[in-house]
Order: sequence, then structure tokens, then C-alpha cells
Amino acid sequence: MLTPHTRSRVLQISPFTYGLVIRQVYDSGAVFENDMLDITDDVLFKHFSAGVANVAAISLAIGFPNKASAPHLVINAYKNLLAVALATEISFKGVDKVNNVLFTLSLSLFLFPRGVGYFPKKKKKGPEEEFSVKQKL
Repeated sequence: MLTPHTRSRVLQISPFTYGLVIRQVYDSGAVFENDMLDITDDVLFKHFSAGVANVAAISLAIGFPNKASAPHLVINAYKNLLAVALATEISFKGVDKVNNVLFTLSLSLFLFPRGVGYFPKKKKKGPEEEFSVKQKL
């Protein structure tokens, strides 16, 4: 008579499965959890973008120009030029467009002070008004 172990070996059935379950990863003296292995490119890009935004914000705050803060410096300088040009009526290519938009906006606010899609709000009945309506019925 064959033992269960011998039968399973003859039939090439292995009742046990072996495998590794990774719980932690050790790399250069640092231990990371298993979740660190599930990082995708989108997650990396999101964290990298947040880091670049932080560098740009700190650089702008302390007045230190670098590659991350350069676009913001240019835009802020252009905004300052627009503000000075609009206040002093100096004209150049970008100011004319902004001036036309501001003129159209101020004209529309003058013609329609409550806005184009203005509808009066319905008054909510307070507890006194509801009570008085119920008494009249």
C-alpha cells in the first residue's frame, strides 16, 4: 500500500505551494514598506511636479532666480508692465488688447449692473412667516 506522500509524488501532485511574500525592502541602509514597489510613472511625475513647484515658490519668496522660478519672474514682470502702462496710458502691443477687454468689461458692468443672467433670489420664509401662513389656512 502506498502512503499519501508516495501517491502524490507518483501522480506529480504537490499539495504545497512555495513562494515569497515581500513585506519590506532593504536598500542602502534604508528599509521601505511593500507599498513602495507599486509606484507608477504618474505618481513619480506628481511628486516631482510638487517638488518643482515648491522650489519655484521658495525661490520667488527669497528673490533667488533659478530655472524653476524663471517663468514666474517673466510673467510677474509682464504683469507689472501692464499695470504701469494701464495707469499711465502708455501703449504697446499687449496693453491694447488688455485695455479693450477692460473697457468692454466696464461698459457691460455699466449697462448691466446686476449682470446679464440676474434673477432675483427667492426669499426664504422664516419660522414666523410659515406659522402665520398656517394660521390663515
